Amino acid sequence: MFRRIFSAAIVAAMTTMMTTAAFAAVASTPVMHFPMEINEDGEITESVTGKTYSLKGRHGEAVPAVVGNGVRLDGYSSFVQVNMSSYSLSDKNLTVSLWTACQTYPMMNIDKAENKEAAIVSCLDDTKKTGFAFILYSQGKYGFSCYINGEKKTVSPAAIFPQYEWVNLVATVDAVGGTITLYQNGKQVATTYAKGTINLPTGNLYIGKSFTDVKSGQFLLNTYNGIVDELKVYNELLSADEIANLQTAPSVNLNMPMSHYASDLIRPRHHAIPASNWMNESHGMTYYGGRYHIFFQKNGNGPYMARLHWGHLSSEDLCNWTEERIAIVPSKTYDLKGCWSGCVFEDEEITGGKPWILYTGVDNAKATINLATPDDEELNTWTKSSLNPVISGTPSGYSADFRDPYFFRSGGKAYAIVGTSKNGVASTSLHKYNETTKRFDYTGNAFFTGSNTNQCGTFFEMPNMTSMGGGKWLFTATPLGTSVGVRTIYYVGTVGSDGTFSTTQSAPKTVELPALARDGYGLLSPTIYQKDGKTIAMGIVPDKLAGSVNYQLGYAHTLSFPREWSIDAQGELIQKPYEGLQALRSENMVNIDAQTLNGSLSLDPVEGREIEVMATFTVASANFGINLLENDEGSAVKVYFNPSTNQFVVDCSSIGRRNNDEGIFNGVYRSSLPQTIGKGETMKIHLFFDHSILDVFINDRWATSIRIFATSSLAKKVSLFSEGDTPLQTATAWTMIPAEEEAMPTFLPTISTTQTVRQGCYDLLGRPIDTPLHGQPYIQDGHVMLIP
Repeated sequence: MFRRIFSAAIVAAMTTMMTTAAFAAVASTPVMHFPMEINEDGEITESVTGKTYSLKGRHGEAVPAVVGNGVRLDGYSSFVQVNMSSYSLSDKNLTVSLWTACQTYPMMNIDKAENKEAAIVSCLDDTKKTGFAFILYSQGKYGFSCYINGEKKTVSPAAIFPQYEWVNLVATVDAVGGTITLYQNGKQVATTYAKGTINLPTGNLYIGKSFTDVKSGQFLLNTYNGIVDELKVYNELLSADEIANLQTAPSVNLNMPMSHYASDLIRPRHHAIPASNWMNESHGMTYYGGRYHIFFQKNGNGPYMARLHWGHLSSEDLCNWTEERIAIVPSKTYDLKGCWSGCVFEDEEITGGKPWILYTGVDNAKATINLATPDDEELNTWTKSSLNPVISGTPSGYSADFRDPYFFRSGGKAYAIVGTSKNGVASTSLHKYNETTKRFDYTGNAFFTGSNTNQCGTFFEMPNMTSMGGGKWLFTATPLGTSVGVRTIYYVGTVGSDGTFSTTQSAPKTVELPALARDGYGLLSPTIYQKDGKTIAMGIVPDKLAGSVNYQLGYAHTLSFPREWSIDAQGELIQKPYEGLQALRSENMVNIDAQTLNGSLSLDPVEGREIEVMATFTVASANFGINLLENDEGSAVKVYFNPSTNQFVVDCSSIGRRNNDEGIFNGVYRSSLPQTIGKGETMKIHLFFDHSILDVFINDRWATSIRIFATSSLAKKVSLFSEGDTPLQTATAWTMIPAEEEAMPTFLPTISTTQTVRQGCYDLLGRPIDTPLHGQPYIQDGHVMLIP
């Protein structure tokens, strides 16, 4: 496909071609010009003086921009520091021009929503009262500030700053005539009176952050999360005509390119994971418009949890994932602190069969439940309902901690359940949809309350209801405060005519193997979706790494591989790999015939960090299983069954790894199986390993996901083993197909242009289009074309 063919270099070349005409009309000469091209040493050259400046921080990357490449700043560490003593600026007239594309607004405070000022570019020293800045607030207000006669003058439009599109900002400072004017995409958007002498900067200019630092631990909170390109400063006033000639821009992609992680041994390639920064609980999965969509808690500003948005991943096959633009952002009084967990649901009567979002909005005082509806068929942009909140707060008798709604329909009635606590024990409140008000009314009943805190904890996170057929319902939740910490549990039961849930289980059962379901390890907060007769579940599998490690990596957490779920006659959860994962199998494979295994048997040529192994044994007396990440000295991750104890074990204690389980598992993940597998019975071990995440399925019945952060590139061999005679029935292993080149989405700017209809056209990602825009490159008959 075309979208796999066209590299960043081609896109950069085309964007250069299409913007040459736009910039040619600007006759003025800048005194500072940062093209924002990064050389191989991580330096950026200012083209007027030829001076170079290092890109500071952990993560920054060259990406296609308006002219050639720009710099994708990570939002929590990266910026450029420029010594202004090398530049002579006018104290009478200045023009500052910048191209930029923003993903999220500055964090500023991780504990509460505050409308505080940060900057995109700044030499604004509020102590010395000098300099200027393009400012951006944590809630989207923006503008330009400059000190004149020792007084800070700010010009700011009423609108908030656009996200996911290229924006050209130009500020002209006419200190003699007495005006500061701000232009956006060639149009004047604000002006203010300011007459006197410009107080010129005497220190540094920062590209990508404010003049001073605001931090939470090692994370910078007042840095810029987006792309910066073509920063220019003139000692004169550009005319309105000159500024208008700067408005043509290409499409923009704000995802961190996967090339950034080319040497990263531990980043998963096939699991659902965002391009960068924080990922947490997955929300409702849906299939719409020919793609699966899954949403998740995202902090785009860094790999730490704060001011959560709803991220969005999509896939055609649940194997290859694309991060889409952020779906929901904190923007209303009821969700300024964060758009927290919830669900995606479809209902013919309420939503007309389209996916809607039901989510928790959090301000600085309480949580409410709110609705959002899609604006497009790709589910990329959403509108919050004017009826919000649809549940205004915690009903009487429940704790103030009230969140994570889930929609279900039973007996022809539509309900929402919300996680909370009742008398100190985890509970869920029940709310019935009101067809008149279009909101959800509390029924007066708890949907389900746990039996005690030891087993059920003090709060049910991410409660979920799934009809499994035959009148059986599956209730899952991830409780807080159990005797073994956070884990995911389930009950099987029925829903009564009043919408409440009942079960004959005396205690919850665990989704993960029992002894491994503790302290937030393994699969958590599953999202469950039913399609084509399959019940598909995916959940977050946390890194459990120190924040300092996530700072270095630039990302946190991933989702499990999809699992297929069913319920047996005894009400037990049955888990096996999603059938579609077979699409990941490459032609590099090995089949092992039946034999008696004693010792080690290599699975060469299958090796590395992207593998699938399926081996079926007949249980005897000896330990047997599969070695992963084996090196020449015999160190390996040992995945095996111990018949004498009926325990399944994943032992990674002998390998070099980033330690994420000290004091909990200490590298040895050991659990008894829920039922005994005796001598002469069959044991099937089916595993997938993707760089740092191991998904294991046992007898197509039990499952667990474990994070293993092996640090040696030489540890890559795979083998079967037995510590005595064990009959091997069959074994097959595959290397996974190499992860596709990133098929990241392109978000078009909203700048209006004339459109021309042409046939057989594709954008640079290979997607059919009918109306190429003037100034936008496209593909026709195998050639890259441009409407002048």
